[in-house]
Amino acid sequence: MFYASLRPLDHLFRSPYQFYSDDLSFWAYREMWNTVPMLGRYIFNSFFLASSVAILTLLFVIPAAYSYARFNFPFKNSSLYILLAINMFSGAVLLIPLYKLLRTFGLLNTYQAMIVPGVAFLIPTSIWLLKSYFEKIPIELEEAAFCDGASRSNPGDASIGVSILFDGKEVHAISKKIGIATNNEAEYQALIDGLNYCIDNSIKEIKVFLDSNLVVEQVNENFKVKAANLKVLNSKVKELIEEFKLIKINHVYREDNKRADQLANMALDK
Repeated sequence: MFYASLRPLDHLFRSPYQFYSDDLSFWAYREMWNTVPMLGRYIFNSFFLASSVAILTLLFVIPAAYSYARFNFPFKNSSLYILLAINMFSGAVLLIPLYKLLRTFGLLNTYQAMIVPGVAFLIPTSIWLLKSYFEKIPIELEEAAFCDGASRSNPGDASIGVSILFDGKEVHAISKKIGIATNNEAEYQALIDGLNYCIDNSIKEIKVFLDSNLVVEQVNENFKVKAANLKVLNSKVKELIEEFKLIKINHVYREDNKRADQLANMALDK
């Protein structure tokens, strides 16, 4: 397209057509600036309106899309369906009502008349697109907790290790003895201490990893809790979970939980 703009006009329509020219020039650009009045203003308007609409749309859409992707709140699904239904209306259907509305408010031939409707039309579609994008970002990239408990003799001297990560970097570590306990009790206590730290520091969404499949399945209510000592700890975990807007507790293999395991063993070795 740029190459065609440099060719003389008669070369574009001659027959047989040639894809090259020997006399390329910027004559068409000079002629356009000389013959089109206020061309600079038109270019500025296009750039200004496109930038304003894009920036304002993102300011509204990013928080909304993130909330839809990460949080649960009343009427979440129904409001999403409403946004989807709005997308079914063609912009052309609203041209006449929009024109009358803008004329009533004296906004014809103003920047506001272009920016406000432009942002309004883009918000529903943009929320759906960004929502899908945020959902594909693993929660552990934002905030994660790795927990592990250790007990020698089972029951015996026990300790816990917790590693809190933010953006892939450790921001807090817990390494301490908890007295005499079984390995499962230590695993539960590591989870409790990790959740308490998150609550105390206003972390409302987290993905937690433990290498104890029993504790993970019991907390996720896939296994029944039969031992009386674990029932108390399980109930405490359930109470803490209620403090979070979004929390997932997953099982990982021991080799993927090395940092928490290291912290637990460091406490036992002291």
